[in-house]
Amino acid sequence: GLKINFVKSKLYGINVEPKFLAAASTFLDCKSDSIPFKFLGLPVGANPRRQATWKSIVESMSKRLSSWNGRNLSIGVGADSAEFSLGRRSGG
Repeated sequence: GLKINFVKSKLYGINVEPKFLAAASTFLDCKSDSIPFKFLGLPVGANPRRQATWKSIVESMSKRLSSWNGRNLSIGVGADSAEFSLGRRSGG
């Protein structure tokens, strides 16, 4: 069957005394951490209404999009592409 690798695991306590959390993590031979934490780069348990929560995500996406250098990204829609998408392709 499947086994849990406690060395790679973290234990989070909600409404639990810090002493108990420390004892449980020692017993299970794993680390303990607090909320909010990041999972797959996204903050879990953070306030989504705060601008600081989204700052790192926006910076990461901006960094990835900047590598495109505008080659594949078009900001806004020009008149020609709007007419083409509406089926009014002229000159053709």
